[in-house]
Amino acid sequence: MWRFVNRVSLLIRRLLLVSSIYRLHFFTSYFPGYLLSQRTSSSWWDSHLVKIRTKQLGFRLRIKVAPRIVEISDNPVFQEKYAEAERTGNFSSLVSMPVNQLELSPQQLLRLSHAYYSSGKWDVADTCVDDAYRILRTGQPCSPPESHALLGLDWTGALGHVINIENFIQLRDMQQTPYQLITLLSHSAPQPNRVLLQRIVRSHRDVKLVESSAAHHLQRLFMPFMTPQNRVRNRASVFRNTVSFLDTAAWLSYSRETPSTYLVSDRMRFSGASTLKKWGISDSDEIVCIHVRAGSISPGRGLANADISTYSQAIAKIVDSGRWVIRMGDPHMPPLVPSPRVIDYAHYEGRSPSMDIFLWSRAKFALGTNSGGSDGFSLFHVPIIHTNCTTPFAMHFRAKSFFVPKLYRRGDSSAPLTLEEVAASPWGRGDAMRHADWEDVTVLDNSPDDIAAATDEMFRFLSTGDRYVPESSAQRRLMKLRGSLGQHDRSVISESFVAQHPNLI
Repeated sequence: MWRFVNRVSLLIRRLLLVSSIYRLHFFTSYFPGYLLSQRTSSSWWDSHLVKIRTKQLGFRLRIKVAPRIVEISDNPVFQEKYAEAERTGNFSSLVSMPVNQLELSPQQLLRLSHAYYSSGKWDVADTCVDDAYRILRTGQPCSPPESHALLGLDWTGALGHVINIENFIQLRDMQQTPYQLITLLSHSAPQPNRVLLQRIVRSHRDVKLVESSAAHHLQRLFMPFMTPQNRVRNRASVFRNTVSFLDTAAWLSYSRETPSTYLVSDRMRFSGASTLKKWGISDSDEIVCIHVRAGSISPGRGLANADISTYSQAIAKIVDSGRWVIRMGDPHMPPLVPSPRVIDYAHYEGRSPSMDIFLWSRAKFALGTNSGGSDGFSLFHVPIIHTNCTTPFAMHFRAKSFFVPKLYRRGDSSAPLTLEEVAASPWGRGDAMRHADWEDVTVLDNSPDDIAAATDEMFRFLSTGDRYVPESSAQRRLMKLRGSLGQHDRSVISESFVAQHPNLI
């Protein structure tokens, strides 16, 4: 009997594997579920789906009793102020509110934590997160084993967060965390990061993926047992924040020479190499990838954007060195001016998540910005010039890489803020565009000369060998300032940028 069950189970797994490889997930899973939901009442379908997925998640977490949803009414005063902050893009009024005097629901505390994080006040933000999860765990009938991590929609949603899952698994594999089993919760609807997410799951036998069209309900139900990105536990206690856990993962992965090469399948390599040949790029040609964020212009994330035209000098230098340039991204980005040996892959009709992964692993080096599309290179230890960096004191280590920060000029001053002044400002660790008492600050993006000089620096770096943290005076000053902020991440500042802007130190 059990032999028959095992054979059927194996057959189903193989069918699902073939389905996903040939991109038939939409027809074999999502579309049938959608048709069934149309044939039945929405409430009936959702309730039964939630029951099935609840039992499945409970089995994964070894929980026999379903968790309870903690119902706490939202604070109407906070609700009104949060709506106003979203409308104006200025969260200063929320950040100035005394947290310990507020009676907020867990969801409101988590919203407030995001406002504190974007303002660089990480300690208070962590307190909000701790309070939210303490409330959610109160009165729960059970708790999962400490060795099991449940990663929710905040991990499987955005591309950069999916990349963080691989960093999380690397830490686990290097015996830096107490977790042994990992369960991921994700939407079942098609999404751009599905291929990377599935490659991660298939590469690790003890990592399971639970997909559901009712993922939001499951997220709310199982939130007390989830591991937020800013509260990952290490062997001793808890990592200070998301940056510290990512920094440790990247540092150990690089020092132990363990890149995530298993994320690139043989089929990806064959298909990717075939596409490169169509463009005229041979197996021996070196490519340099560029990803310049041009996404949301909201006050919360617009600071991370940059202008692709300011990279023209750097592109010319790369082409003159005999390499090819591949611009990554999506069709919403402004197109590149056509030129020899430059491929605008962002506007290529055949672009796909699989090709993205292949290019991350194939590049000689990359020019990136604050975006998930730039973080993928670090999984394969590909050097990155992290240009237009918005938060110099919230940058985790990346193998063989360095960053070029944006500058901030206050009032009528002709000189930008120094590193010490940036460390004392909200922009040292926060990435929002607007902050209370800092309305007179002008953001200065990297100039074409800054980016071109950083490209020359990468050329020199590639020709001379490896490095962890150089013993330059600028880097020592940066590390000292990080220590004063309670940060010890090991990202490297561009030496050419410091030479061009000596007032920074």
